[in-house]
Amino acid sequence: MDESTVNSVMDKTATLSESKDLFDGQVHVRKIGESSKVTDAELKKVKNSLVNIRDKGGSNGKELIAKLMSVEGGTTFVLNDLDENTTFPGSDVILMDINSARTFKNLATNKTKVFSSTRLIAHELGHALLRREDAGFRMISIPPPDGGFGFGQIKREMYSPNVEATDGIMSGINGSIRRDYN
Repeated sequence: MDESTVNSVMDKTATLSESKDLFDGQVHVRKIGESSKVTDAELKKVKNSLVNIRDKGGSNGKELIAKLMSVEGGTTFVLNDLDENTTFPGSDVILMDINSARTFKNLATNKTKVFSSTRLIAHELGHALLRREDAGFRMISIPPPDGGFGFGQIKREMYSPNVEATDGIMSGINGSIRRDYN
């Protein structure tokens, strides 16, 4: 998820379709590839995902869409059929395969689920606009084994800030929980 990945994909498929705009020109939707065009169904999928994030994604969703609407010159979603979903912090270009068949274990149901376009969009916007990281570490305190007061152990735990924020958004949309990259 870095600038070199975005540039690499853009270099391989330099042909971009004309832009179709949403939300008074704040969101530009294009497609990569020779003779590619953004279909009405793809445009609708992006629009519906953004509306769901705003209307059903709680405070995290509202924050994300407010930031999206404030980007000078707008944000460009470059759709592709390469299973590439990537951006980098501060970018106004997001590569999206909104028809990806990638799956994750939905911890809410303990079943495998295909990533929805809404989850993919919310996740990549979190990286680009809010500069959330994929992974980090935090210190947590584990209570003493006897359940009493006092200090137990301090443990270093890996967490995924962007996935957790996306889970917060998705809880109001479809209830799916991913928690981390596993």
